[in-house]
Amino acid sequence: MARLQTYGDAHPEWKDKVILISVSIDDEMNTAKQHLKKRGWTKSVNTWVSGAWGSAAIKAYRVRGIPTCYVIGVDGKIAGAEHPGAMRLADVVNGALAQAKK
Repeated sequence: MARLQTYGDAHPEWKDKVILISVSIDDEMNTAKQHLKKRGWTKSVNTWVSGAWGSAAIKAYRVRGIPTCYVIGVDGKIAGAEHPGAMRLADVVNGALAQAKK
């Protein structure tokens, strides 16, 4: 999450093309809100999914662990999905943007 906050400044060419979204599966929404507020994480769209591991979103995206990072292209297809520490996020996003130009 902390690294997610840095991508917009590091990649100004993404402006108006990329939306960074974080999804919390904390048991209660207030826990997620307090966590975000405490850290000042405002450079992403931050959401909460009720139902945690049993939620429809977690099942639909086949999330097996936290954190998991997804890059979804303009065509709505998943361009990349894995642990953010293993993913070269900027490369995957730039590849998806290049693909969208074709």
